[in-house]
Amino acid sequence: VGFDADKSNSRQRSQYYDLDSLGFNVHATYPFNAYLKLRLNYRLRDLTVTHLSSAASTLLRNEALNNGVLSAFGTALMYDSTDSPRKPRKGFRSELAGEYAGIGGDFSFVRLGYVNSYYTPLSSRGVLKYRADVHFLTPSGSTTSDTLPLGERLFLGGETSVRGFRGYAIGPKYSN
Repeated sequence: VGFDADKSNSRQRSQYYDLDSLGFNVHATYPFNAYLKLRLNYRLRDLTVTHLSSAASTLLRNEALNNGVLSAFGTALMYDSTDSPRKPRKGFRSELAGEYAGIGGDFSFVRLGYVNSYYTPLSSRGVLKYRADVHFLTPSGSTTSDTLPLGERLFLGGETSVRGFRGYAIGPKYSN
């Protein structure tokens, strides 16, 4: 059982705006055995787009107004047969997660994700990691794809998803 509290300001997602957030997360994990765990969590987050550039397109300006409070409950089933939690050399890690936002707050959506990593040793100092991710997010209730907050949208890029691209660089583009 644990909790996290955070305040962040991120300009990584776009050159046209900053994303400020203040959040709180409560979580609990239950181990079924040495390999299988269940996690439950609740998060509350206040999202605000700030420092919107005058060069931003009209569409981006409209979508930057999607500020508000996010309240979400989620669960995940995790499997881990790796030989080390911090620096695995062999084994398999998998997580199937789901989240529903709309328990109070200003937004309503469903998020699903399935992440797999397989580790195999190459030499005494080298490890090859295969990774496959599938993520799905769909608005529900009064939230539409246009009113979904910018901080919750799915973007790719950076060393954790697509190397060679700047973080959050692969996703919707707004032309002027």
